[in-house]
Amino acid sequence: MEYYLMIEIGMWFPIIEGFMALMKDGKILESSTWTGEQKLKAQACAKAIMTLQYGLSSEQLNKIRLFKSAKDLWDKLIELNEGTKDLRIAKRDLFINQLQNFTMKDGEMIAEDELGQTGDAGFDLCYNSASDQASTG
Repeated sequence: MEYYLMIEIGMWFPIIEGFMALMKDGKILESSTWTGEQKLKAQACAKAIMTLQYGLSSEQLNKIRLFKSAKDLWDKLIELNEGTKDLRIAKRDLFINQLQNFTMKDGEMIAEDELGQTGDAGFDLCYNSASDQASTG
């Protein structure tokens, strides 16, 4: 989704920078008082929000609930799908720990799966038939 939004850079800026409607005393200012640049930013933000929303299922939208801007929606999507920054760091550390502690048993082959079966039957058949043809040809 990120790459799609970056195609039109105007939609990407509200997501990274955030854009909030212009307010005064807690009320949104009339759009007639906005400058042309502010209107373009608001339009890009609305377009980014719509694009993000159309890419989500109703279940995902229900989990996100309320948001204030395209950036807020994007941040909630990242948290929903990847977890908080602390959770991502914990997952990374766990993976690194598992990788560092990975050892193979004597006689174990890399192609073995969890059940101890070696190779992929389709790959073995293709490999063996190619070897057979080369030796008979």
